[in-house]
Amino acid sequence: MLFLKKILIHLYGLANIALFYLLSVKPQYINYVILILGLGLFFVLKFVTQKKMTRNEFINFFVFIFLFVLSGIMFLLLVEYAYLEYIIIIFVPIITVYYLLLIFNFLYAHHKYQPFSLMSAFEYLSILDIYFFSVGLAALHVFLNLPFWVASLLISGVGSILLSLNFWASKFNLKNNFKYIIAFFLILLEVSSLLLWLPISYFVKGLFITIFSFLFIKFIDKKISQKWDFRNVLIYIIICLAIVLVILLTTRWF
Repeated sequence: MLFLKKILIHLYGLANIALFYLLSVKPQYINYVILILGLGLFFVLKFVTQKKMTRNEFINFFVFIFLFVLSGIMFLLLVEYAYLEYIIIIFVPIITVYYLLLIFNFLYAHHKYQPFSLMSAFEYLSILDIYFFSVGLAALHVFLNLPFWVASLLISGVGSILLSLNFWASKFNLKNNFKYIIAFFLILLEVSSLLLWLPISYFVKGLFITIFSFLFIKFIDKKISQKWDFRNVLIYIIICLAIVLVILLTTRWF
């Protein structure tokens, strides 16, 4: 039975690659692709985690993985270069399979599971999610005249959901730390609203929003876990500011 579970995970990954490729060729099928990938993920995750998770744990894992797949779809549709399309077509399914295998190892193969692997994956994939979603929504603002306040609300909403999922993965009490989610939502709303007005590429806008989100999430994590170290925080700030400066100096303004 465990062998079948692993086989099903890999088959889902192959199906993801095929559907992502189909989407790159026939973007008009996006609704069908999202529906198939969502239903497929639900049944695969249900089969893999049979009676090993509570309903709340299952929902959190499903939402997190589905958001990653959905953000990958949004980003794929914006890519203009064929080689980058192929990278996304392969990259997103591989990461999805990797995360499902992490869940499998956590539940059934403890000797293969590295401590805190799921929590680390939550953190880094959340940052990638925010970038993909930010780029996608910024592009919708440019090409389809999506109101900037709607795009900002969606970016902030997705970011807040990902932050709450990270709290859950880190075993932080959600009720006691809900104020940080509200603060993150409001500040991200302001930052994204401002950046959407700038006359720069939506890829760059998404990168700026991601850098800010990374910094804020790190601050919150250090604050809640009581591991606040000014030197470490300062290093994060300096590195992020250096990246922002390089981007500002090299990006094309139009």
